Amino acid sequence: MLQTLHDDLRQQLLSIDGMTSRPYSGTGQTPKGGIEEFLLRDKYFAGLRLTEKHLMLYLMPIYTLPDLNERFAERLKPVRSGKSCLKISRPERLDREALETILTMGAARW
Repeated sequence: MLQTLHDDLRQQLLSIDGMTSRPYSGTGQTPKGGIEEFLLRDKYFAGLRLTEKHLMLYLMPIYTLPDLNERFAERLKPVRSGKSCLKISRPERLDREALETILTMGAARW
């Protein structure tokens, strides 16, 4: 189930006009499971990391656009793990409609 969600989210991110992806390029050791970074117009937009137990989605629009964070904070609460991180161990807990809106609005304002 997590693999399917990962693949769906990856496709959704790559379908945004101007989005590219690359392997994690940060300093230090790459986390187990690796991270795929998604850049919108050459600026970090999101990251995906799949492990055996969970899928991590690092979503910069909810960090850099406070109004999006405020609007969707309650709907993302079941999977929220930090300022811009969603930790998904049970895909049914992710509000896909809220995420779709965040991606669309975030990309338009990026």
